[in-house]
Amino acid sequence: MTNENRSFEDRYRDENDEVRLSADARQRIARVLAEAEAAPEAPPKKRALTRIWIPAAATAAVACALLLAVALPVAVVSWGMRAARPPQTASYKTQPVNSNTYEDIYEVVMKTGAGNWGDGRGMGLGIQRSDDMATSPEVGIMADEAAPLANTTAPLATEMAGGGEREFSTTNVQVEGIDEADIVKTDGDYLYILAHDRLVIAQAEAKDTQIVSDTTIASSETTDLYPIEMFLAGDRLIVLFSESEYPSRGGGITPLTRLFDTPENLGYIFPMNLRTITITYDISDPAKPQTIARTGQDGSYITSRLQNGIVYVITTHSVYDKPTARDPQTFVPSRYTDDEKIPLPAECIVLPDCPASTSYVVVTSMSAKTGEQVDWKSLLGYTSTVYMNQGSLIMAQSVYTPETVSTTMEDQYKVEHHVDGYNTHIVRFAIDEGELSFVAEGEVPGDLLNQFSIDEYDGHIRLVTTVSSNEYKIYTDEKRGFEHYEYLDNATANALYVLDLECEIVGKITDLAKDEYVYSVRFVGDIGYFVTFRQVDPLFAVDLSNPKKPKVLSALKIPGFSQYLHPYGDGLLFGLGMEADEETGMTTGMKMSMFDVSDPTDVTEKHKLLLDSYYSEALYNHKAILIMPDKNIIAFPAEDGYVVYGYSSQGFAKQGEMKFNDAYMGRGVIIDDLLYVCTTSSIGVFELERFTPITDLTF
Repeated sequence: MTNENRSFEDRYRDENDEVRLSADARQRIARVLAEAEAAPEAPPKKRALTRIWIPAAATAAVACALLLAVALPVAVVSWGMRAARPPQTASYKTQPVNSNTYEDIYEVVMKTGAGNWGDGRGMGLGIQRSDDMATSPEVGIMADEAAPLANTTAPLATEMAGGGEREFSTTNVQVEGIDEADIVKTDGDYLYILAHDRLVIAQAEAKDTQIVSDTTIASSETTDLYPIEMFLAGDRLIVLFSESEYPSRGGGITPLTRLFDTPENLGYIFPMNLRTITITYDISDPAKPQTIARTGQDGSYITSRLQNGIVYVITTHSVYDKPTARDPQTFVPSRYTDDEKIPLPAECIVLPDCPASTSYVVVTSMSAKTGEQVDWKSLLGYTSTVYMNQGSLIMAQSVYTPETVSTTMEDQYKVEHHVDGYNTHIVRFAIDEGELSFVAEGEVPGDLLNQFSIDEYDGHIRLVTTVSSNEYKIYTDEKRGFEHYEYLDNATANALYVLDLECEIVGKITDLAKDEYVYSVRFVGDIGYFVTFRQVDPLFAVDLSNPKKPKVLSALKIPGFSQYLHPYGDGLLFGLGMEADEETGMTTGMKMSMFDVSDPTDVTEKHKLLLDSYYSEALYNHKAILIMPDKNIIAFPAEDGYVVYGYSSQGFAKQGEMKFNDAYMGRGVIIDDLLYVCTTSSIGVFELERFTPITDLTF
């Protein structure tokens, strides 16, 4: 039986060890591992919560099994389920920037990690899905000035670049002018593909498309080097790698590795040094890519951005072992230039008054042309969601907020009344040609979904959160050593907050869609759209023209939910998500929706199409979808291949389906009138008019 005729499930199982984890899936696994390590003991939630939230311990076990079985990336399929965030302290305010010393930092780190050094619990990895990306620490994974919808341009619809003889599509991004890294890039003449540990460059020439170079770029004697994604900037290709150094390969024995019985086990589970490495290649001759710079920084990769020739890289670095006071390398993150390791200066590290864990967010900027680092900053804590526009880099983290409402005595019992929840703490850095400056911080109730939950527009920051609380009482008989939990209520609602650039709340809407969760968000100018779901899908349209008084204009309720929203022009908003049973809320398969938002006070679902698929990477990774209204293209990978749809006044219509090898995990690129579907092992070329195949190239 040929590979094309085999079922998706069979191919998925057989190719499991070769599938490259998406950014979202990699970060999801890392986050769950972090929760298992960092979470304090707390009363279990009611079963009602488990319908949406994945129990941390169970998920951690699954994640560990996946990672430990073969120590290779494993694809994770998600149908919109959300995991609880790593617990954080309720208070989180930073000290004045540029006033810290290494002694200050050492003291704070020691207090935070007290009693947990050497057992792997002295830190929280604190990695969440991407917001665009999504990584496992073991393998290193994973428009602000928008016009009204009727005049929407790229990247609200995927951009066509060029200006010369050829036009070509670019990566689907959140903010115009801010590029996001991906596994496939093009300059209109060549296709650049990250294929596991290889960089494949192909000349895009229709039926004469050919591979011009195939370079192994991940190899090391003492470390595991794993390519994550890349940027293309002129004649430079900037590839981001995860580098994991294992004890048995030169890292030595540490307190953590002593947990394992025999030396043979060392190095196969926990890498002791996690770094994100950036290698800049000169591709002026695509047949012979040349390395011109290698830089890096401590920590697991979170995400990155490219603006005006400057690459910004964000990682999370954890302190495993007990720090040594006289050696800053043991308690602060470092940056790397070639083989030189340089601890970050103390004045570049922002300290919270009440840090959540001994983890750091590390941000560096570098020149895409030379590969040289420009600036670097760090924050003691972690980030879960990152947003960037032309002037701001905003990082958000979930903050666990336990509250003891009252303490009373009832008979022999001491009764504590608790209400636990989450806030979102945000930190804003100003960016200017690579220079990073800490500006402000703030906090709002609730939890973010992903990077699209954050937006900055016209001097204001907009956030959409899901606000959950868990109310319970603890009865303690101290004489008998007896403890009993009484669960009172689990409440969930959603909210929209508007902040100024100093991160102070100036406007808000709260208590929306109770008992539901946010599944997608998109801001377009003065209008914010977001979808919540439990059994039906309310699509909210919110007027943000007055930041101090945002107001809901409409709330369309239909079965199912959209996990990704994309402005389609001419008063239309596209949604990709899942259909669901109205009575049970159980999903029944994927669907596409086209919403008429020409009148935000009366949003309607103009058309929808149910698909014969239950999974697509595009559901959780916006870079996997190609949307071009001008060419009537909506394309994305699905279970059995790569699918292309068109949209007209009559609704959606399938234009083509590509079922060649690995197409279900591919990226679509349009160059002139041809569609190139690129995977980690092949390139398929199709003409756009009838989507007939032109060639299929395997490498």
